[in-house]
Amino acid sequence: MERRCEAPQLLINREYTMSSVYDGRVIAAIRHGAPIRFTWHGAVLTYDYAAILKGGPNTANAQKLIAFLNRAQIAAGWTQGTGYPGPNINQLKYLPADLIRQVSVNPENASKCLLEDSAWLVAKRPDGKTNADYIQERWLAWRAA
Repeated sequence: MERRCEAPQLLINREYTMSSVYDGRVIAAIRHGAPIRFTWHGAVLTYDYAAILKGGPNTANAQKLIAFLNRAQIAAGWTQGTGYPGPNINQLKYLPADLIRQVSVNPENASKCLLEDSAWLVAKRPDGKTNADYIQERWLAWRAA
């Protein structure tokens, strides 16, 4: 299975006609003139986590950094620079219209997506395998057919 960072290039090269891809990667490719586009219909949204080391030497500053990055204007700057939006939906007020149409925090886009259920994915099935293992096996069998 290819790494998702390769998907935009494979689309640009016309080796693929469609693929799943990280939104920031495809937004960057489009900004550079790539003749590709994407849709949010059926996209899977996953969570990103930030962790602070308990008892670490800069715990207070780490908390301040996370709070800072989640301010609407700062989050908008992050999104403009990376193509990856943070969780603060208020950032939409500070984004250019063409980027608002492309990001997952846009409610119009989010309403078309599936939210990953991490608890279900790691839950064990009666045979001892996780649901994620089961899905992977089914995918590989389908792909091999």
